[in-house]
Amino acid sequence: MAMVGSPTDTAALTFEGFVSVLSATLQNDLGLVTPDTRMVEDLHWDSLAMLEALAMLGGDLPDELIAAGLVTLGDIHHYMCTRPQPLPVIEHPRVSPDQNWDGALVGPNVTLVALDASYTDWASRLFQHGTHHTRFRLRGVTPPPEAVQRFIWDQVLCQFVVTTHSGVPLGIVSCFDENFRHRFAHLAAVTDPARCGDGLVAEGMALLITYAFSQFDLRKLYLEALDVNFEQFKSGSDRVFRLEGRLVDHEYLDGRYHDLIIAALYRNEWPVHHERILRRPCPYI
Repeated sequence: MAMVGSPTDTAALTFEGFVSVLSATLQNDLGLVTPDTRMVEDLHWDSLAMLEALAMLGGDLPDELIAAGLVTLGDIHHYMCTRPQPLPVIEHPRVSPDQNWDGALVGPNVTLVALDASYTDWASRLFQHGTHHTRFRLRGVTPPPEAVQRFIWDQVLCQFVVTTHSGVPLGIVSCFDENFRHRFAHLAAVTDPARCGDGLVAEGMALLITYAFSQFDLRKLYLEALDVNFEQFKSGSDRVFRLEGRLVDHEYLDGRYHDLIIAALYRNEWPVHHERILRRPCPYI
């Protein structure tokens, strides 16, 4: 997929040129948009599309910009054109299995940190907040507090808190239910409700995917989501991941049955997405 190679390139783009490059990156004709076009409300972008748009900026976003949010296409274009100097592209060397992985858990805008005891209460509240409680792994069950803690780690292979570089927690990404005989595992993410749609937890998921493929002998990672949740990342269908199945009327939620959609990310296909999204070479190729 085409994308701009450096911050200097993007800063020189007119708004029309920016839209053209973005259309190519997302493989989606954006049509007649203006700087006031809102990415979520008007274009209905999901977290993955937001992440790919942010990747065009070519460097770290300052925390104050993350906090303020990017709402319109003009917000991104304005930031690209007016920042005082080009932001440095993060360069990390290739990481071998015997090296420290701390650097590989740092992305352009987020860091993955271990979900340790200091995050226990926050994680419990997050898993049981609003629609997370009914649509995520608990599926509406209300277990006692000690059971929630056990559930957070049930069948988990590796799990991280996604934070800003300054340490603000944004969500949790998990790799779980691994099958080393057939070499697959499952992925899940849960986002702080205040950060839904900004693409930053999706960046954390990209870091987790690379980590899982690099540290474990897995050939593919599954994403399973109810149809109502699939809307959060469907822009990656047949671009970033393959749709492999749909179980019709599989789970009961909010008074009706919902389809369960099954998608898969393949080890041999992921490196190109890693380099495009995280802007550094994939460590396992």
